[in-house]
Amino acid sequence: LKEAGFVALRFGVDAFSENTLRLQMKGYNTDMVSQNLRDCAEAGIYIEVNWVIGVPGETEADIDEGIDLIIRNKEHIGRLANINTLVLANGSVYWIDPESHNIVFHGDKEEVYGANARAIPDGMWHSEEPFIDGKVRRARFSRIIHALHDGGVNIGAWASKVIDETLQAASSDAEVEAEPEKASD
Repeated sequence: LKEAGFVALRFGVDAFSENTLRLQMKGYNTDMVSQNLRDCAEAGIYIEVNWVIGVPGETEADIDEGIDLIIRNKEHIGRLANINTLVLANGSVYWIDPESHNIVFHGDKEEVYGANARAIPDGMWHSEEPFIDGKVRRARFSRIIHALHDGGVNIGAWASKVIDETLQAASSDAEVEAEPEKASD
C-alpha cells in the first residue's frame, strides 16, 4: 500500500474486544487488529480507527477490553476518527432482524418502523441480555472517551464533535432525571 502511494487509512474496526468483534461478525480478532495497526504504522501509513458503542450483547468487560486494546496500540493509531453509539439504522442487521439481537421496541414494531423510515430514535428501543438502552450506551461512551483521553489517545476533530454532542445529550438526560415531579392541581 505504501509503495502504491497510500499515506492514510481508516479502519472501520468498530469493535475492540473479542466478544464485540464476534457479535458484529467482523471475521477477525483483536490480535489481527493489533497486527494490522502495527504493520501499517511501521510502513509509514497514518491510521485512523472507528468505534461503535452499545451493540446488542456488549458487556462492561468488552468496554474494558476495548479501552485496553486501543491504549496498548495508541502508538500505531494516528487518531480515533469516529466514535458513536449504535444507531438502529435501516438496512443494518439490527434493523433487518432485531429479534435475533434481542432488540425490544418501546411500542409496536411496525408502527415504530413506519414512523422512522431511516433510523429508530434512541429512546424507542433497547437490547436485552444484557440490557442496553440509550442511557447505558451514553454512559459507556462517556467512560470510554475519558479513559482514552487519560490514556493519551489522539481524538480527531470529527470524533471530538461527536463526543461533545453525546456528552451534551447525557447531560440533558441527567437534568431531566434530577427535576422533581411537579404536583398536579
